[in-house]
Amino acid sequence: MTHAGYSRRVIRPILALLILAPLLFVAPGCDSNGGKDAFEKRCLDSNGEVCDQRYALCIAASCDPDTIDGDTIECGHCDSDDGSCGYCYVLEGKSCSYNAPCSDVRPDGDVVYSTYSEVLSIEYGLSVLTCNEPDGLQAGCMDAECRLTGETVELTDSFGITQNVPTAICRCRLFSGDEQSTLGGKCNTANCSSIWSTAGDHGGAALSFVPQCLQ
Repeated sequence: MTHAGYSRRVIRPILALLILAPLLFVAPGCDSNGGKDAFEKRCLDSNGEVCDQRYALCIAASCDPDTIDGDTIECGHCDSDDGSCGYCYVLEGKSCSYNAPCSDVRPDGDVVYSTYSEVLSIEYGLSVLTCNEPDGLQAGCMDAECRLTGETVELTDSFGITQNVPTAICRCRLFSGDEQSTLGGKCNTANCSSIWSTAGDHGGAALSFVPQCLQ
């Protein structure tokens, strides 16, 4: 082999590595508006706390009108897979507590607390359904106390892998408003008649950073 030929064989892989190396470092966080790091920053910028523990995620949960007690309601009861109801999923990992320090929402036995993460959108493909029920009832579940049901439901992630996820029932704050945004309902406005656990989806609110249903 000539010296020139040997040099080309050595230089080409080095050039390829130099070209690809920036992509290897940039790809995981290439979108500055998305990803887990961006979510945590938004949480802190909103004066929330990032907690790393077991939590209930209720942003796709429906709430049972038969459990209304004053200005609270139970959310997470569901007996159908048609999108007319939804669960409070119990997950492990990082979430945002907007109204209380992590020490106040620490799980204890069968008690967990409802905080927020983008897991259902990022990993399971759920999109935001916005309902416009005049003076519609809805629930705010942030930092609500929840109890494990001892049951699991199936969730299929974006890779097609089905997992059995524990569920909880949470007692949430009940209020009304002309717009209700949730990850429940399977993007079907016919399901807007249910009472949903909701969050804002405009102007930097939590649900404005995840995919919206095409309506």
